[in-house]
Amino acid sequence: ILLYNSNVSVINNLKEKISAECNVLVSIEKVDLSDKSQVDALVTRIAEKYGKVDYLINTHAVTGGLARATKVGISEFEDVARINYESIRYLCEKMSDYVRRAVLITGSVGEDAQFAGSAPYVVSKRALRGFARSYAGKVYENGVKCIYFLPGLIGAGMVSKLDESQIQASMMAVNQKVLTNVDEIAERMVLSVCRIKVPDVRISFEEKLMVIKDVNLKYGY
Repeated sequence: ILLYNSNVSVINNLKEKISAECNVLVSIEKVDLSDKSQVDALVTRIAEKYGKVDYLINTHAVTGGLARATKVGISEFEDVARINYESIRYLCEKMSDYVRRAVLITGSVGEDAQFAGSAPYVVSKRALRGFARSYAGKVYENGVKCIYFLPGLIGAGMVSKLDESQIQASMMAVNQKVLTNVDEIAERMVLSVCRIKVPDVRISFEEKLMVIKDVNLKYGY
């Protein structure tokens, strides 16, 4: 089940790619995950059609402005937090009774790398890390594992908004030598929810939360 908000061509291309390469049935759902009423309706449809799902993978986020915190207004902090933190928290909580095996939440190296800009993004991801730790304890009681995946800097998405000097500075901050390939990291993230051992990642635990760092990340915290 693929969720999307606005980019119809991208989601249809992804559906065709997965259907062809994996030989599985793929359905798509249009939903604005920052709208709680739409999330409620989505969860109802999933429960009625499928009963339960094995895995829930959360990857959506927005970058927000790249300015320092002193240059960012409160409304931007609130907008980024609504999408990057609150929408994921709400979806996970609403799906708690409908996931059998694992929930994956995508984190960011920006949480601890002390980047000069991207303040709203960093704050939202730090809040998400705190939620993931508490949520992991909750779903653990139902035999469900919660994964917090740190993919590093990827050659797409947020990085595409940076110039070359900003990219190099960001990579130096986390001692990352090369940008991560988006297709490769997507595969590792998917494998992480359904396999005990996954190549090219490092696994640690924060209480019941499984924290997975991509192999390209060389820093510790």
